Amino acid sequence: MRYTFRSVSSVKKVVASTLLAMVLPMAVVSAAQAAENTTDLYRLQNTSGVTLLTTSASEASSAQSKYGYEMMADYDIPASDGGVTYRRFYNANKVDFVYLEQGSNEASKAVSKYGYVDQGNSFKASRSKTDFYTIPIYRFLKGNTHQYATNVDSQYLTQDGWTQEKVEFWVHDYDPVVPASTARHDKEPAQFPADSIFVDPSASTAGDGSIASPYATLQSAIDAASAYSTIVLREGTYHESLILNDKYLSVMGYPGENVVFDGASKLTNWRRSGSFYVTEWTYDWNHAANFNGKPNDWNTPGWSWLNEDAKLAAWPEQVWVNGDALGQVDSIDQLEAGKFYIDFGKDKLYLAQEPTNVTAATIQKAFHIGNENVPSKRLKLEGITFKNYASSNNQMAAGTVFSANVDVTNVTMENMSTSALGLYEDNIHVDGVTITNAGLVGILGNASSGVTIENSTITDVNTQHFNSAPVSGAIKVTSSDNLTIRNNMISNTQEKPKGAGIWCDESCDQVLVEGNTVTNVEENAIFMELSDHVTIKNNKVSDVENDGIRLFNTSNAIVRGNDVNIDTRAFSAFQDSRTPGPSMWYAMDKRMRKPTTQAEWDKLLANYMPWRIQNISIENNKFTTTVKGSSRPVFVVHAPGMSLNGLDALTSFKGNTVTGAAGTKYLIAVQQGTGNPTLYWSVEELMAALK
Repeated sequence: MRYTFRSVSSVKKVVASTLLAMVLPMAVVSAAQAAENTTDLYRLQNTSGVTLLTTSASEASSAQSKYGYEMMADYDIPASDGGVTYRRFYNANKVDFVYLEQGSNEASKAVSKYGYVDQGNSFKASRSKTDFYTIPIYRFLKGNTHQYATNVDSQYLTQDGWTQEKVEFWVHDYDPVVPASTARHDKEPAQFPADSIFVDPSASTAGDGSIASPYATLQSAIDAASAYSTIVLREGTYHESLILNDKYLSVMGYPGENVVFDGASKLTNWRRSGSFYVTEWTYDWNHAANFNGKPNDWNTPGWSWLNEDAKLAAWPEQVWVNGDALGQVDSIDQLEAGKFYIDFGKDKLYLAQEPTNVTAATIQKAFHIGNENVPSKRLKLEGITFKNYASSNNQMAAGTVFSANVDVTNVTMENMSTSALGLYEDNIHVDGVTITNAGLVGILGNASSGVTIENSTITDVNTQHFNSAPVSGAIKVTSSDNLTIRNNMISNTQEKPKGAGIWCDESCDQVLVEGNTVTNVEENAIFMELSDHVTIKNNKVSDVENDGIRLFNTSNAIVRGNDVNIDTRAFSAFQDSRTPGPSMWYAMDKRMRKPTTQAEWDKLLANYMPWRIQNISIENNKFTTTVKGSSRPVFVVHAPGMSLNGLDALTSFKGNTVTGAAGTKYLIAVQQGTGNPTLYWSVEELMAALK
């Protein structure tokens, strides 16, 4: 086992001690199934990992009360979902259930070759993803036992010796229905539950939450909602935060309608004060650059959050005049047109220009989804625009997800003072999100497993000009595993200093970066640092100030099918002296318990990722540098001041093209031993050296 993580499986550990032979009698199972007509599919599990899937509520109850099974999840199969039929098979000798498609060759072999008996129980499911709300059910094998689970448990099962065999089928995690059309809605509506609670900011306060008589405020809907309810917001502007702490709730904008959460207010009551205009300002927010909210900044050269040209980058205040953003100064002596100044001691805000249509961010958090327990069904935030919020860095982003199993879909975030979206729990799915004008980072992630960020657009980030290190850029994820970043459009992180495109750091493991387009980036476009088991494939990179793809102290990497066409270095793999250990605990995965003895450190480090350039496969890429006469190589493997056998680190190098513009001094540089790298003038020379 490589790591010790928080496991959903361990949280849901069965208390009852169950013998392997204790399974449900077939006659009882069949009778219970036939007597009920339900769309629920229950997933239960005993202490040995045997999985029971059933559509019978009474069978599920009996399995728990009589045989020690634990309820793991409750999926829904909509009546309108035709799907295919899956049947349950049982092997008494192995004490094992499997669930196979009716009439399939695999089902036939289970009976004729492997001794399974068709129990006659069945349910409907899909062979593939049918819409956003379907989730995959994976089949795992350990010894003679099969287990069925979602990807949230995939890593933990693998560490415990289970082998993932395949995706067996797909199911819904709630029962979607199509609402009746209304006069305000002229597009085909999306699906949401029939018992949804509705909110309309233009409604009267006497509403009951129905679609015909909605609540007037979001808080009224939250107060009335039970766990796993869905709140549907009608068109309008909501000047508030969306905070979901105590209940498992999904919130979505009504399909086809413009639902906007706006953190800005209009500033009024202006008066003349000498050559300036002044109004009241009573907001006092944290100005620290660090995520811990403390005033001291990192001052290590090259690693300070702030630079001299943007000392107020972490100040979250935002002011607009006629929609144009103003810059902030910290002295009235610096105030001029296009700037604003706040005297926090006197609660005054000053402008040097006429205060026509002045708005300011007066709310810090756009949304927060958080609950310490793991929901059994997925929660959703969908179809909403959030704009003009003033989050401080210690709030970890304007919109934060601290609950597992959450989908953030078709959400737009604009004009966030620091970072836009923060992901801090397991199995979060970000799909179709648009982020524009984020002061620091577009999407932050930390200490999570099974996060997917896909089909999203992130532009104009680090608009406050924080230093590139330690975090700025479009996507920055740390200490996370089973991470997928796929099919995103990332651009304009370039005006110095801005930041990276996609940056995984501080012990990320099992990372897939696939099909992204990254352009107009000031730092590295795709940057894997202090990480392990990464795959970077089929990405397109252009117009980058630093490296197109960089591996830094990262091992077990596959770089395949990428098209990198930039002015500088297309690919680099660098090694420095950092190694896992007590002095580098801050960069290790702190989901583990910190060792307290040398023996504990030795045990942990024996299985921890190496933070070394090793086992790198480079295949079928197109690496191009376009600057004529460039002194930089197009492709480099290097460990400045250290010993590195770069040829050994490259376990595969084939099918690549490496092209420099006219006058490029050399194409490839790979360090062998100590000192300067060995130079290769062509791909063929490098491939010959690798043989």
